[in-house]
Amino acid sequence: MKRLIQILFFLIVLWSGNPAAAQQYFTIPDPAFRDYLDRNYPFLLNAQKQLIIATANSYTGTISCMDLGIKDLSGLEYFRSILQINCSKNPVEKFPSLNGLQGLTHLWAEECALTECPDISQLKNLQVFDVKSNNLSVLPNLSGLTSLKYFDCSINNISVMPDLSGLINLESFYCYRNNIGTISPVMNSPNLKIFDCSFNNLKSIPDLSKNINLVEINLGMNSITELPSLENLNNLERLYLYNNSLTKLPLLPSGNKLTLINAASNKLTSIPDISSRTALTVAAFDHNQISFSDIIPQVAHPSFASVFIFNPQDTINNFKNVNVSAGSDVEISVQRDAQISSNSYYWKKEGIFFDTTSFNSTLLKSAQKNQEGNYIAEVVNSTPGLEGLRLIFRTVSLKVSECGAISTSYSYNIVSNSCAEGATISIDNINSSPQSGPFKYQLVSKGVKSLWHTTAQIDELKPGLYDLIIQDKSSCLTELKNYILIPNAEDCDNVITPNGDGMGDYYSIQATGKIKIYDKSLKVIQEFTGPGIWDGTDFRGEIVPIGLYIIVINGKDKINILVLN
Repeated sequence: MKRLIQILFFLIVLWSGNPAAAQQYFTIPDPAFRDYLDRNYPFLLNAQKQLIIATANSYTGTISCMDLGIKDLSGLEYFRSILQINCSKNPVEKFPSLNGLQGLTHLWAEECALTECPDISQLKNLQVFDVKSNNLSVLPNLSGLTSLKYFDCSINNISVMPDLSGLINLESFYCYRNNIGTISPVMNSPNLKIFDCSFNNLKSIPDLSKNINLVEINLGMNSITELPSLENLNNLERLYLYNNSLTKLPLLPSGNKLTLINAASNKLTSIPDISSRTALTVAAFDHNQISFSDIIPQVAHPSFASVFIFNPQDTINNFKNVNVSAGSDVEISVQRDAQISSNSYYWKKEGIFFDTTSFNSTLLKSAQKNQEGNYIAEVVNSTPGLEGLRLIFRTVSLKVSECGAISTSYSYNIVSNSCAEGATISIDNINSSPQSGPFKYQLVSKGVKSLWHTTAQIDELKPGLYDLIIQDKSSCLTELKNYILIPNAEDCDNVITPNGDGMGDYYSIQATGKIKIYDKSLKVIQEFTGPGIWDGTDFRGEIVPIGLYIIVINGKDKINILVLN
């Protein structure tokens, strides 16, 4: 028994000593990483090719193990004094926490197929962090990286950027080719020189007015519709805005350091005069909707021909639908460049040339059915340097109706309205052609048609809702359903007699909103959306009993009305 106790005591002592011994060495699990250390830093390993932890702790050099097929970088966490790590182009599946590497200044991990970043939030000495070309969808907390100068997370699957306000020493920021929708402010980074967020889903960007040392801004291939002012950025040299949805340029730097501006493929309809910016070597504005009134001033630039790119422009304007009656005159205009006398306009219908003018409109006299179609104008300018530029403007999509009643627009106004004489209305035929008249008018109430009226003024109308039928001289008809609403005259009592005799059958409500009608027990018996009429019926369409009813408009305005039958 005594012998057994001695053996057990020996085993316990032996076992308790193993952990201490284990802390002196670490077995590198990845053979490729272990071989790299053995070839380049044999003093870091013992005879069994284990990492000597104390030696790794004090190593202050660089590890550059690019493109070696390393999958597991376990062991890096023991290099607490290391300055630089470059593990790019390895299929890294596991990355240990690096927060203990307080001396680390540079970390490159490009093209590593990373799906998750190591925790680096405590690395206050880190100056370069490059995780470009991975499979990252989320970035770690960056707020503690107060020494960071270079940041690159481009070519990943990131949709949300973390807070950038703590990056007070940031100089270069790259996040291109991701799915980022918003960027947090970087105004706490006064040394920022490069800001590249191209190829993302941005619709706007933060205010950059305090980043006065910016040299390059790249926002190409986004969905930005408007930009903040760049007027304070007098060190800006390169501005990339191509392939966005901008309709106007931001205020540009007031200095003359700008050498490149690429705003191609936007929706710009105008640009400022930048001909005095002599440092420009590239000014690309092709594939926009800029007309000659904004292009001509740029010709004054001393190197206009080699610097400015305007050709081609996208087709300008959308077609405006125009409906006229046969025989009407139609003016077609490009709606731009009215003050430019050096333009020549070539007018086409469905691609077929038919006229040329020196001003921005043409007139179709007495339009006929065979002149229906889409009309464009091709415009050239005689200013030297613009000879090869041809702008195309959409103008009108023309419909010609041989029925004047259909192609005419209508309005009416109530001239007078009294309880004794009824209402008098006047009908206005808007954009009607003289060739279509004279017109005749007929009103319809509850299926009953009036006689034809040969004048545009109709009188003795009772309160109610009327259809309007119009007939032109060719007997062509158009009908406007529920078009005319005649309200109750102010001098009438609030009484209706819904007996179908055409006298006081309705109560007209001109207010807009929800209309509810209550009986004397405050039960809702009818409701509808105003303006409209109440014909004395309930939800079932039956005439309500004689009595007092309340019309409530939008839950507040009340009208008492008496129903007699």
